[in-house]
Amino acid sequence: MIDAYLELVVLTLIVTFGFIIVTYEQFAVPRVWFIEPSLRGNSYVKLSGVFSIFMAPGLAIHLYPWWQGAIVLVVGVFLFRIFIALFKSRSQYIAAGGLIACWIVFFVNLAHS
Repeated sequence: MIDAYLELVVLTLIVTFGFIIVTYEQFAVPRVWFIEPSLRGNSYVKLSGVFSIFMAPGLAIHLYPWWQGAIVLVVGVFLFRIFIALFKSRSQYIAAGGLIACWIVFFVNLAHS
């Protein structure tokens, strides 16, 4: 079982990866970066990103004091900009894999607590 701070880090990464999945196309088109076909247009992958953006802060608010949800959201948006700047076109792959991994880690931890 991971402790509460690591659980908040996982929720923050879920928000970060969700924002990358949802907004990557808007960053990639002007910079002529490659866009994975599953991230073009409206797709189920983007829907999972939107779900993550809303659910992670909601879970933080439900499990911890209300202001933890705001911190998860603000830090997640900040990290999203850093990830896009650092990893450029590779950020779409990192976000897709990271989102799945973070949700698995969160639910496994939740089942064991």
